[in-house]
Amino acid sequence: MVLMSWNESPVKQAIISFVEKVTSSGSSDYVPPAMRVAVFDNDGTLWPENPWPFQVDYTLFKLKSIIQEKPALRNDPMVKAALEGNFGKLLEGPHHNGLLHVLVLTHTDMTIEEFSDSVEKWFDSSQHPRFKRPFSQVTYQPMQEVLIHPMEAVVVGTMIIAIPYVITRGLVNRVIMYKKKA
Repeated sequence: MVLMSWNESPVKQAIISFVEKVTSSGSSDYVPPAMRVAVFDNDGTLWPENPWPFQVDYTLFKLKSIIQEKPALRNDPMVKAALEGNFGKLLEGPHHNGLLHVLVLTHTDMTIEEFSDSVEKWFDSSQHPRFKRPFSQVTYQPMQEVLIHPMEAVVVGTMIIAIPYVITRGLVNRVIMYKKKA
């Protein structure tokens, strides 16, 4: 059974029908597996975004790690604002320069592999600040199902999750694997 937690609705039926059309070899809408691309927007539909998006939690985790290596950064006003949870300060100005400054500190000067390893370390050790549970356990069931359905039924060639792709790409696979084991 697919999309079990979804209410019977036109949206549910449209998803199921679409997947059936593009995976049925006799359909005029058939798409070969290697050509299939599934695109999902991560705008609070997979993980809760309160009190902040999971990317902020990773950024704070990484910032604390960097401070251990470079203690002088504790004096940086934007680093202080981030660690104190003063996100209003980081978002001041027309370009959110404080936030961009912190993102440069936490998301640059490393290879993709180093970044992925850093995200994995955070994911394995962090808990959602509100629910006090691992991030893999605070995802929305309907979104898990819509991610799993095309992966199992469609054999997606490529799956893209909107910004920030590098963080989300690995974590979605981890969440799906976690749910399949449970």
